[in-house]
Amino acid sequence: PRIIEVNMRGEIVWEYLVPEKRFVEAELLANDNILYTVAGKGVYEIDRDGNIVWSYLTKKIDHDADRLPNGNTIFVFGMEDQKSDAQVIEVNPQGDVVWAWYAKDYFDKPPYDTIYDGGWAHTNAVSRLANGNTLISPRNFNLVIEVDPQGAVVGTYGEGVFSSQHDPELLPSGNIIAALQWRDRPHRAVEYDVKTGQIIWEYLIPDQSNWPVRDAN
Repeated sequence: PRIIEVNMRGEIVWEYLVPEKRFVEAELLANDNILYTVAGKGVYEIDRDGNIVWSYLTKKIDHDADRLPNGNTIFVFGMEDQKSDAQVIEVNPQGDVVWAWYAKDYFDKPPYDTIYDGGWAHTNAVSRLANGNTLISPRNFNLVIEVDPQGAVVGTYGEGVFSSQHDPELLPSGNIIAALQWRDRPHRAVEYDVKTGQIIWEYLIPDQSNWPVRDAN
């Protein structure tokens, strides 16, 4: 497992060999450092020399972590999460939890209450929106949730349409782009119209035998 940066000619201009094999995701930060997650272990920030300059360790982490403009880090608790767990955590640079969201407050009811597949919700993505709300992807619920700063659910998207969605993102148009995969056949990237509840664009992954698509941007 490694993180690589390539130029527009496809040449590797920087790389970092991740010590842990369960490396999941990486993103470039505004300070030119790199934030990455290791499933079941934690989230790390490294400089270009590979030095760890910040970390938050937890066995519950899986998939997504983002650095927010205020310097805090938001990430999902997707690894074998229980109903008692927060599905999203925001911590400040000192590692203090400053915000958390619990799915049990809204989804501990049929048809969601009896689900379990790699965890209860197995949340795999989170992003803080420009309006201050938070977009959350509980994979096992087959929908995307928008919550306000107090954690109240203000919208659900993709019900009856999404399947094992990964990395949903809000587009400037207000639509959502996401990767539908794993249990969804065929694997595809889609654009979902939040007003009509319909998929208005999709791209089918040509080789369905390969590892499924995980990211759509």
